[in-house]
Amino acid sequence: MIIKGVIKGVIKGVAVIAALACGPALAQDYPTKAVTLITPYAAGGATDGYTRAFGEYLERVHGLGV
Repeated sequence: MIIKGVIKGVIKGVAVIAALACGPALAQDYPTKAVTLITPYAAGGATDGYTRAFGEYLERVHGLGV
């Protein structure tokens, strides 16, 4: 009975390692074009100002238009 538990543990471990190894292989470059930020509140408010500041930050970091 102990052997069955060990085998199940090994299989689960191999499955987790395989899943983690596939992540970088499936990754895509993002963003490849301009990003649009939509603020669902009126212009001139606090949320609008925060979104504009965040957009400027994204432009500096990614080098693409926001």
